[in-house]
Amino acid sequence: MKTICDECETVAHCMNHGCIPKQPINGQDLVYRLIKRAEIRRQIPDRKSVQEGRPDRIADILEEAAAEINRLREYEQMYKELWEDDLK
Repeated sequence: MKTICDECETVAHCMNHGCIPKQPINGQDLVYRLIKRAEIRRQIPDRKSVQEGRPDRIADILEEAAAEINRLREYEQMYKELWEDDLK
C-alpha cells in the first residue's frame, strides 16, 4: 500500500517504502519534484514497464510537464526583462 510521506529525500527511501512526497522538500520546486518522481518510477523493479524494458508513459509525461514549465518560466523571465526595459 502506498503512503504519503514528508520525509522522502532519496530515491532509495521511496523505493523501499513506496512513498509519495506530498510537500516540497527543502524548498524544492515543482520541476525538480516532477523530474525526481519520473526517475523514481523508472527505478521501481516491480513496475511492468521496467520488467519489460518498455517506456514508462507517465514518467515521460512528468518529464514533458517539467520541460514545459521550464520553457514557460524562460518566457516569463524574457517578458519581464522586456517590460523593465520599456519602462526605463
